[in-house]
Amino acid sequence: MSERIREILLDQEVRTPPVCELMLFLAARAANVEMTVAPGMKKGCVVVGDRFSDATLAYQAWGRGLPRAEVEAACVFAAGGFAPDLTFLLDLDPERGMERLAKAGRPRDRIEEAGIGFHRRVREGYLELSRENPERFTVLDGAVSAASLDKQILQRALEVIRDRNGGQLQ
Repeated sequence: MSERIREILLDQEVRTPPVCELMLFLAARAANVEMTVAPGMKKGCVVVGDRFSDATLAYQAWGRGLPRAEVEAACVFAAGGFAPDLTFLLDLDPERGMERLAKAGRPRDRIEEAGIGFHRRVREGYLELSRENPERFTVLDGAVSAASLDKQILQRALEVIRDRNGGQLQ
């Protein structure tokens, strides 16, 4: 369900006002938490996701200019109290990111087409969140190779899992 909602949100043909966009992203989050995250956590699994409330804050509060406190409260509600233990921020200058997209040769989605000013605000939002939550965020240079990023992410994730499990991987 969450991926189908996301498809609608990324469709360039669909005009989506900022509050509507927020609510749809949060509907996708609520479905993902209820159908995937919560059951995985109940089983004692490590749950890995590629976006969560930090993304919503960066895109909707900083990028779209919605009130941060309201976006935060809505995120907490939609996530059912779940929050990540660890967040990786792959930081990349927005101009460089746009160059990568152009080289990829695929059509851009509605969010990618939002303009460089929007993407600069989103990046600033992520960086501010990382400064506010240094114990949870690991900021990595998004300009390095994918192999290097994979290695850094795996190393840090294993450290956190070991720390939470008394030095054990389970």
